[in-house]
Amino acid sequence: MRKIGFMAAVLTILLAISGATTFAQTRKTTKKKPVLKKTTTTKVAVKPAIKLYTVELAQVIRVRMNSNLSSKTARIGDTFTTTV
Repeated sequence: MRKIGFMAAVLTILLAISGATTFAQTRKTTKKKPVLKKTTTTKVAVKPAIKLYTVELAQVIRVRMNSNLSSKTARIGDTFTTTV
């Protein structure tokens, strides 16, 4: 009789545990909506594009120099500006 009572108690405990896990597994899970993370952006100042023009070979154009050039200070590759 003791064995039957002990086995009944063990069986009851096992059924209770399996029932609890079955309940936990059948619980409806809700999906969380994805959250958009806000990022901060910094705007980079864009310099206006400089228009470059090509002058054909032997074409003459009249320009006014914006600064003086001197052979004493000027070197090959130095830049200068003009007004058309």
